[in-house]
Amino acid sequence: MPTESRTTVGGKRGYTIEKVVVTDEDGNVLSESFELYDPDGNLIGTYPSLEEAEEALDEEIGQRPPTPGMGM
Repeated sequence: MPTESRTTVGGKRGYTIEKVVVTDEDGNVLSESFELYDPDGNLIGTYPSLEEAEEALDEEIGQRPPTPGMGM
């Protein structure tokens, strides 16, 4: 039976990023993903990497760096 473990690995302004690791009964990793939650604990999205989850967090809180050519 697969086992799921969660660890908070980041966040800001009340948002959190959790690393989710699913392992089999022998401890072998079956999957790994990163989930972004809003300050109320609602799941915003699931991402394959911490970098993608952090980018989504920055977009959520409006700290996305400006794209060259956009309003510059």
